[in-house]
Amino acid sequence: MPTYAAPYLICPTNAGSVMAVDIGLREIGWISVYAVREPEQLEFDLPFGRPRRDPSDGRRPVDFTGGTYMDGSHWQETIPLMAGQTVVLTPIDSHDLIALDVMTGQVRWVEPRRDGMYAEVTPDGQILIVGNTVIRSLSQSGQENWRRDLISSEPAGRGVFRNSIYQLALKNGELLSIDFKSGHILASTIPDIDLQFGNLLAIDDQLFSFSANQMVAFESLAEVKQRINSESVPNLEAMRLSLSGQLELHQGNTKLGLEQLQRSYEIQKSPEIARLITQTLLDANHDILKLDSETISELAELMVSADHAPEVVFRYVDALMHMEQPLEAFRVIHSLLISQEKYEALMSLPGERKVTLTAYATGFIQELHEDGTSNSQINLVSESSQIIERTKNATELQKLAPLFAVQKLETEYRLQLCRLLNPQQNSLLLERHLSWLNRNGSDVQRPEVIARLAEMYLQNQKWEAAREYLDLLANSYQETVCLNGKTGQQLLSEWQDDYGSSFNASAKDFSVPLNYSYQVTSIPEAVAATRGDHPVTIEKRFTSNSPWNYWLFSMERIQSQLMAQNVHGNSAWRLDLGEIGRSSQNYLHSCGHLGIFQSEGELFGFNGLASDASQPLKPMWSATFGESSSAGSRGFMITSAMQTLGLTPLKIGWQEESGHLAQPVDFHLPMRDRDRVVLLDLINGKPRWEFKHPEEDDIVVWANEQSVFLIDSHGETYAMHRFSDGALLTQQVLPRHDELRALSGSVAVLWERIDLQSGRLIGFDLQAQSILWSLDVSGSISLAALDSEKLVLLDVGQNSVRFLDPKKKSPVFFQTVAPKTDARLLYVIEDKQNWYVHITSSPESVTQNLGFESGADINGPMFAVDKKTQQVLWKAEVDRLRWIPGQPARLPFLVYGAKVEVSTRDENGEQQIFRKPTLQVIDKATGKTITNLPEDVTGLLVKQNYDFEHKKFDLEFTSGTLSIQATEE
Repeated sequence: MPTYAAPYLICPTNAGSVMAVDIGLREIGWISVYAVREPEQLEFDLPFGRPRRDPSDGRRPVDFTGGTYMDGSHWQETIPLMAGQTVVLTPIDSHDLIALDVMTGQVRWVEPRRDGMYAEVTPDGQILIVGNTVIRSLSQSGQENWRRDLISSEPAGRGVFRNSIYQLALKNGELLSIDFKSGHILASTIPDIDLQFGNLLAIDDQLFSFSANQMVAFESLAEVKQRINSESVPNLEAMRLSLSGQLELHQGNTKLGLEQLQRSYEIQKSPEIARLITQTLLDANHDILKLDSETISELAELMVSADHAPEVVFRYVDALMHMEQPLEAFRVIHSLLISQEKYEALMSLPGERKVTLTAYATGFIQELHEDGTSNSQINLVSESSQIIERTKNATELQKLAPLFAVQKLETEYRLQLCRLLNPQQNSLLLERHLSWLNRNGSDVQRPEVIARLAEMYLQNQKWEAAREYLDLLANSYQETVCLNGKTGQQLLSEWQDDYGSSFNASAKDFSVPLNYSYQVTSIPEAVAATRGDHPVTIEKRFTSNSPWNYWLFSMERIQSQLMAQNVHGNSAWRLDLGEIGRSSQNYLHSCGHLGIFQSEGELFGFNGLASDASQPLKPMWSATFGESSSAGSRGFMITSAMQTLGLTPLKIGWQEESGHLAQPVDFHLPMRDRDRVVLLDLINGKPRWEFKHPEEDDIVVWANEQSVFLIDSHGETYAMHRFSDGALLTQQVLPRHDELRALSGSVAVLWERIDLQSGRLIGFDLQAQSILWSLDVSGSISLAALDSEKLVLLDVGQNSVRFLDPKKKSPVFFQTVAPKTDARLLYVIEDKQNWYVHITSSPESVTQNLGFESGADINGPMFAVDKKTQQVLWKAEVDRLRWIPGQPARLPFLVYGAKVEVSTRDENGEQQIFRKPTLQVIDKATGKTITNLPEDVTGLLVKQNYDFEHKKFDLEFTSGTLSIQATEE
């Protein structure tokens, strides 16, 4: 339907364009094609302005025959609207609201539709976008004035303007009166599901609703006033005040209406009146409201009662916060946590955010402490400490965890919980809190924390993990009272008696000796079998403090079992995964002894503290990913997760990636799965919170213990969300850069190209919102991970290799001259003592894999760096080989091999090309080549047998065995 705006008749086509017809001249004034992008109009008003962009590329296909155009995925009303000299278009075949100049048809600005159903223009010229979950108000220049979330239900149809009020009917039978100048909901009626509201119409002082099945007539203003003045109404004074209060609220007189409702409530303690007061408190402008403490307490009791949803109770908490009643807000949350049973279920919030009760309560408590006065903070801390002190049950205390999620209370809470938890029944939970205390606790708490960690690992027979803490007790806390009134030395003596030989065995140092002599023997007759289930090495993505850092993991595909081999070369445990896809790329993550196995489309969580070699482990939980998408498969492409060090791509197939994982933080896993940003609780495998974000933005998700960061991988902005509940905290601007190269802690490592010969590497602290450091580099650099926190930088232009700790103000902790080479790529291997840095390139002739697994191409110089002394130990060269997967970190040498293309000439002088099995074994202590592959051992490398006790290491081929016997010098 067209709209007249002198001198034009504005005619939408819903087919990619709109035209203006001059009805006086009877000619087309202008045509605007909104489905074609005009790049010259694209501009961004940074840092915080709304992006000024063109209408989205392409038209949205609409099926007008099947009824799907009314499914909420399109604009529901397409009549052009006029706001001053601006034409407001909501075409059914567009993703956007488009604002045009009425005289020229030029695009003034564009606003995304999001969940918008239709637009309205207010009497004072504002533009309202009414959506399923939110109403947005825009000025005629496109700037957002306000937004109001629709909590209880969706709009049932178009609203109506009455003076300065916009009245809107909802599908649950509720009527809202909204102040369209401020966006505050002035009043709402009690929902009635029998009323089928639709579009509203106002005639004189009466309101009507029209839907497909029902017409509803509301009482006129005169009739309501007559009821107020009638003397036949039962409970006369209370009812009069209630009706009068509601009428005042709907007419915009909030303060007077609330006062009359309060007076009505004082006369008759009616839950219905209390709910009306509460609803007013939730939506009104709190600056004009005043409630006495007795009324607040009475309302709090009603809010926490069983018939109120937690979401509504939290809205009351929010109202109390605005009224500067932090202690009352705290007590409401305390009562709610005690009364609720399903505190891990997700609640739906505005902005397509879902959050557990625990997470939501944590966010509110943190805001109470951040926003409160010094006196209120003292009162909150005092009351919280009393709760910790008097709660003697671990389950009850854990349920109240949100109350203590601030710096002044969290260490006290976590330590008290650790004292109450059973070390064997709650091992992972105990490990989580003790690990956190070890990082963040005070010096006074540290001896007890170290002792409890050692005790927990010993009780769960994790001798290797216990060793670090036993050494600390022996060296630092020998005479200090640590646990149960006993000193470190007394505890060690007690545990030695309890655990005997196992305790003593854990004291052995299994570091690689400095020097070995080797005897190499080839055994052609010792042929390996090629049949059976050949284990495939699993790539580890561990944090630097993982207890499994130097373990070896492999996958038996036929049995679907993950095999763990400890540093001694012994089988530690097996994980039975059941039926999983035959993925070519799996990853293993860990957070303490909580393991996360990642296969195509699924994550499995398991408890490594409950493991032993006799019985296979079973997953505690599984979670799927990549199941839904707002955009189809984008095919094989280089993504931000593949380019940025620190992230792990979420693969759902060889050609498709659905997102990525960040590193675990405090036993939680931040991730992006298509259009979902999720924080997964790794203890139970369920989301702590999640929210939607457009998949096409291709954001990078990262986190520390305070915040979750959403980094625009194609721009220069990022958003900070609160770690506890996912609430948006702020949006910030990154320094100018060309690529995001790595993430470590809260630091983003950015690279900026200045010109062809020079550039800059920037360490930007996302949490502090400032540049931490900057390095001048050349125009050609490569980065690789030394471990989960540190990086190595190859700068060809400056002829240097630098080792970086991005979290330090002076990030370079070691530097050496780069070997002369044309290679530009980096590949790093590490063990407990050294880093082995390879500068490599793809060989001119493609090598073939020597075994069943394919490792990285190694073609160029390499060198070893001692982790403690930070000195280069030796240099070597590897030519056209591949790293052989499955080598334990404790192995005293490095093994490389491939089938290398070799050219010879036969007796006729003709060139013959064949693939020759080639091997190079390099001593870790000296960098010298121990052996190459003898001529009498050929074929495929099938199996690696390493006997660390007797220092005998066998590489088994299909045509013989290469045996290496090591002897300490």
